[in-house]
Amino acid sequence: MMKIFILLLVSSLFLTAKEICYTVQIASKKDSIESQKELKEQSYPDSCKMMEIKKNQVIRCGCTKTKKEIIKIFKNLKPIYTDAYLTRTYSYRFEEKTQIVIKEKKTPPIQKQIQKIIPKENNETITVQEKTQIVIEEKKTLSVKTQELPTYSVTKPINGNHISKKDIFIGFSMGYTMFDISIDGTLLNNKLSDDGITYNLEMGYHISNNLFLSLDYQYTILDNSNFNAISPSINYQFDSLYSISPYIGILAGINMMEWEKSPIQGVSLDKNNFAFFSGIKLGGDIYINDSWSIFLAYKFIKSFNATLIKVNSEVTLIEYDTEHDFQLGIKYSF
Repeated sequence: MMKIFILLLVSSLFLTAKEICYTVQIASKKDSIESQKELKEQSYPDSCKMMEIKKNQVIRCGCTKTKKEIIKIFKNLKPIYTDAYLTRTYSYRFEEKTQIVIKEKKTPPIQKQIQKIIPKENNETITVQEKTQIVIEEKKTLSVKTQELPTYSVTKPINGNHISKKDIFIGFSMGYTMFDISIDGTLLNNKLSDDGITYNLEMGYHISNNLFLSLDYQYTILDNSNFNAISPSINYQFDSLYSISPYIGILAGINMMEWEKSPIQGVSLDKNNFAFFSGIKLGGDIYINDSWSIFLAYKFIKSFNATLIKVNSEVTLIEYDTEHDFQLGIKYSF
């Protein structure tokens, strides 16, 4: 079951992937007739392109696969365009060709009257008016639709070290969780459920090009028990690889184990059991656009949840040692 679940997650990610690149945004403004009139006299480097994103006209320069390449462009543009910052975009936006339209210019025929004098035998003359039609050949002219690159200013200065002005993000995911459970004692004869469904809420902040912080709340449902966990983490995100931006992080937190049903009939247990945990997580983001992304994540958690059961002179210890989480989710950046 777990292998099928992971296969479905990975397949769904690659089906939605689009080629993205790093770029430098130097201006952004809502599209309007007034703003267009102000923008016609400006010029920008050849690597820059004006594109429409969410009803905004933006100027973006360069389209590279790695941050090292775009940082070189950024360093050249930043002294001139103080509001410039790094971001991501689709590669196809820089591959759109200029549209050439051929218009035919037709000239109507011109009629001209000509007087013609015809002599007669008795020296009299007759004046005859003839209509001569002059036809001007059709000429084809090429007109190329072009757009002047305008000058804009963003409303908020952006720190050049940030990858995007959209540093804050929130996310939701769900997936499959599997525990390694150890039982020491003879009171428990039935096998405990060791897997279930998990739901995760996440909020994070990018503090630099590669580092971001996040805070997760996770709720896991098993047959006998539920887990509520809160964990902050620090993560390092690598450059994009095949449209995926992978990351790795370390986490630590606290969880509350809640017994919904006692594993031993007739024996009541403490309903809540708190414990600390730590672990690592691996993941990858696939950007749908500048605000939305899909992500796949795996968490390995070392937990310290233990429940001690005493019946007369017999004792049984139940420990949830390690946890494996596989999650698929979506993020929104703003």
